[in-house]
Amino acid sequence: MKPDTRLLTSQWYKSKLFWLLFVILLYALIGFFLVPYLIKNYTEDAIEQRFGWTGGPADVSFNPFEMSLEVNDFDMRDDSDRTIVSFSELYINFDLGSLYYWAWTLEPSHLNDLYTLVEIDESVQTNFGKAWAAHNKPAPEDQQDAGALPRILLKEIVLTDGRVEVIDRSQGSKIQHDISPIDLLVSDFVTYEGRDGRYVASITLGESQKVQWEGSIDAEPYRSNGRLELSGFNLAHLWPYVQPLVDYKVSSGRLDVGTSYVFSWQPDTQQALHLQVSDASAEISDLAVELPETKAFDTVELGTIGKMGLRGVDYDYNAADLDIQEAYLTAADLTLIRNAQSQINVAWPYTGMTNEADTTENQPSSADANADAGSFEWQIERIDLSDSRVTWIDRTLSNPANISVEKISAQMQGLSQNLDEEKAFSASMTPEQSGPVEIEGTIVPAKAKVETALSIQKLHVPLAQAYVSQFIDLQLNTGNLSSKGELVLTGDSDIGHFTGNIDVDDFDATDPLLKAELIGWKSLRTGPMRAEFAPAVVTIDTLTAIKPYGQFKINDTGETNFSALFPATPDAGGETPTDAPEASNGSSDVAVEPKAEINIARVLFENGRLYFEDNSIEPSVVLPMKSLGGAITGMSSRPDARSEVDIAGSVGEFGTVTIKGDLNALAEQLYLDLGLVVKNFHLTTVSPYAAKYIGRKIQRGQLRLNLDYKVEAGELNASNDIVIEEFSLGESVDSKEAIDLPVSLAIALLKDSNGTINLDVPVKGSLSDPNFALDKVIWNAFTNLLKTAVKSPFKLIGRLVGSGGDDIEKVDFEAGSSTLSETAKGSIQSLSTALKERPDLKVGVTGRASRAVDAPALAQSQLATEMGRRQLMGGNEIASYEDYLEAQGSELPKRTREADSDAQNAEAPQNSDAEYLALLKQAAEDSIEISDEMLMQLALERSKAVYQRLVETTSLDPAQISTNEPVVDNAETSGQEREGRIAQPFELQAR
Repeated sequence: MKPDTRLLTSQWYKSKLFWLLFVILLYALIGFFLVPYLIKNYTEDAIEQRFGWTGGPADVSFNPFEMSLEVNDFDMRDDSDRTIVSFSELYINFDLGSLYYWAWTLEPSHLNDLYTLVEIDESVQTNFGKAWAAHNKPAPEDQQDAGALPRILLKEIVLTDGRVEVIDRSQGSKIQHDISPIDLLVSDFVTYEGRDGRYVASITLGESQKVQWEGSIDAEPYRSNGRLELSGFNLAHLWPYVQPLVDYKVSSGRLDVGTSYVFSWQPDTQQALHLQVSDASAEISDLAVELPETKAFDTVELGTIGKMGLRGVDYDYNAADLDIQEAYLTAADLTLIRNAQSQINVAWPYTGMTNEADTTENQPSSADANADAGSFEWQIERIDLSDSRVTWIDRTLSNPANISVEKISAQMQGLSQNLDEEKAFSASMTPEQSGPVEIEGTIVPAKAKVETALSIQKLHVPLAQAYVSQFIDLQLNTGNLSSKGELVLTGDSDIGHFTGNIDVDDFDATDPLLKAELIGWKSLRTGPMRAEFAPAVVTIDTLTAIKPYGQFKINDTGETNFSALFPATPDAGGETPTDAPEASNGSSDVAVEPKAEINIARVLFENGRLYFEDNSIEPSVVLPMKSLGGAITGMSSRPDARSEVDIAGSVGEFGTVTIKGDLNALAEQLYLDLGLVVKNFHLTTVSPYAAKYIGRKIQRGQLRLNLDYKVEAGELNASNDIVIEEFSLGESVDSKEAIDLPVSLAIALLKDSNGTINLDVPVKGSLSDPNFALDKVIWNAFTNLLKTAVKSPFKLIGRLVGSGGDDIEKVDFEAGSSTLSETAKGSIQSLSTALKERPDLKVGVTGRASRAVDAPALAQSQLATEMGRRQLMGGNEIASYEDYLEAQGSELPKRTREADSDAQNAEAPQNSDAEYLALLKQAAEDSIEISDEMLMQLALERSKAVYQRLVETTSLDPAQISTNEPVVDNAETSGQEREGRIAQPFELQAR
């Protein structure tokens, strides 16, 4: 018999179909109506009870047959009526496989338009945590372990177009993040053991930030393996959480991280955590770094980095082993600034903003650090820096330096925790306007021990302008420094050496005052050289200067191009600074840095030139020295060293110059014993100097110099042997600076019969005397020589004939006579001989007569002539005089003498004949009148006698003699009366 399957029977309640339909209907009613109601109300109550907030879903639907739940327009608000969580749709599809897996199994589900507002306060509490804590009591300690996670099998869930807004005040300031859109895909996620839970999670944050996670995960025990990748993360959003650790700001940057891992957590075992990371990489790109806000620098920008990161990272936490295949940095562009206080911007966060707590309490002890270093092993197989640029700005200088170095690259191989091992490295860079600088060698990092090959190609010397200007105000225009050699640092302080060569080509520098060429060369090359660093010793085999040149210029105000080279120093006579150390007679504790020792075997000069130009006078003086060449052998800074100097060249248009001798210019105290010889130098080149200082131009002349200069122990002893040939002065020139001397006479006195002037000008002085100036000393010696010559000209030319000059500066005549004595003849002969040696001189002859000396002698001569005539006619001498006096109408002298006034009635005594004759002679002499004409005639005869003697007897050129108008001295007395002779001085003149 068939069972009754009818629904409408009298015993319908016994029908299986009825109860089946009833259960289905009840299930449907509960699912479609009761479950959504309960979920909606429970959610609203839970929000209020657990958080104290309001809200919930606007609509909930559940399909009990599809086992799907849909929640729409969910909105949860806090007590300020702000939306904290919302979404437009949540769809969950439960899989009936949950019964099989005995776990909550979800088929593909999705969540759309999720919005979450997370606030973090100063105590690092979130708005969710604070609301929960305020409305929920803490669980008892014995119940705090929630036990195992619920068994979940999540096959797939998708979050689309999500948004998370974060307001973070935990860092001391408000940090706000708005992360959107967020897209998330999670698949095959399990929380129970016994299933190989492979999962795929993909999260998209915003337009480019992505998280991709693929692998397996088990919740009990906690274990997972797989690969995690983060790409496109904006560092500017994450940096506020990193900045407290590094004190820099990041305005932009991108972070990409990828790693494969194996992870497990078993708290009941001895080593709870197991972690291995393999094939990991991390890269930061397009990074822009800034300083914290500060007034110490005019800009907070540090620069940008194109890419930096790690590749091939393998890390085993349990084995304490880290292996990195490559650490790299590329396309960095950094600006390093040193401000006026010598603070460097890149170190500012750690030097200018130092916090003692940060530098002491937060730093691990050295013991901890050493312990970590001993138990942890790490290795970086390759470090690579490439295609980078650094700009250095130094504001400690009066003119700030601004130097850019481009194409910076560096590589190091096999760096590990064993820093005592030797590692290979290389580096290269290209400073602006320069060739590459390359280094390749080995380094021991722990000891700073370096052995490297160094190559510098055409380094632009003017890059050092700002630093050179601190010591010398020299404008560097061009110059290329090249070097190739080996640099060794032993690892000890300042100890090492450089061997190789250094060349500087095409160097040119100008002075700041006249903006004219000052110094330079075509090439300056060192042969093999070695520079020791401690103690400092530089040894060079050969230093060759090819086409060196220098220029000395004087402008129209008298300033030279060298006068403004060196910065002004404080007045030595000023007050001692209050913080200056006091002088001590005892030994000082301050170590004096030893001076460098320099040894150069040979210094060679090829085709050098020096140029002198003086624009302080008109016309300007231009004096070139060309074709300079030679050598300095054995140059050294040792005090006992002597360098042999042998240099030659041309000066002016036709002259030559040679310098030979010994020199030590590098020692602390100068030593030199040098001879300088100049030949065939045409003086017309320096005619403007003659016009300025002696008031005459130079018509012609050639100069030969033989200078011997010796400096030892700070004392100068020099001789200046000057020879001027065929010298002739030209026209006179008005000059306020001309010396007040009869220059023509001085020249004539110095010039010999061959037209040559020989001068010996000795110079002595102390170089330590602050008032010592070589040019002034030489000029004073020269002018003193001229003054002496002009002041004592006969003494000067007397040396030519072995005379002191007194015997040739005059001739003596007997009173009333024009006859030359033998002595006078000898003096005239000597004078003539000397004048023949000085053909540009002429002697001035002036006949002289004196009434006081010559008139009595002339009267005696005239009376003697008359008396001789009368005696020839007969008669005695007394009668002749008496007749002469009577003829002249003169009164005769008395025959008797006056009687003695004491004798009474005594007869007047008679003069003897001799006495009477003497009275007659005196009366006769007194009766003769000597006229001025007679004296003038005597002076003329004397002049004629000297002239004739010079011309006829000594054969002196008459052109060297000038006769002047005779001179008669009518004074009644003369200083020469007692001598009974008259002196006739000569006068020397220039022809």
